Amino acid sequence: MMTRHLAQIKATQKAYEYKHYGRPIKKLSFEKWFLAGVRRQEQKGAEFTLYSNGLVKIEWPRRTPILRTIEDFEREYNEMFTPVTSVKFEEGVGINACEVA
Repeated sequence: MMTRHLAQIKATQKAYEYKHYGRPIKKLSFEKWFLAGVRRQEQKGAEFTLYSNGLVKIEWPRRTPILRTIEDFEREYNEMFTPVTSVKFEEGVGINACEVA
């Protein structure tokens, strides 16, 4: 049984964790993430056409249509869930080893 004092300790620890590391993100599957994004943009006026060769045509009113591949969306999906602390090779060029440690 959790006493009032233990509940306060737990709440303090959770607040510290959220403040320093952020809230945990529930990762959706790619299919659910893609479909939710398409539905959200359709509500804003976009029209999507999915072609059999993996291309997606996105049309906005009074704009030039955009063609993207499913791989583009998968790359965006994977980048969204990469840890913030990781430094990609291209971004790390020129960093002094003493600065990192």
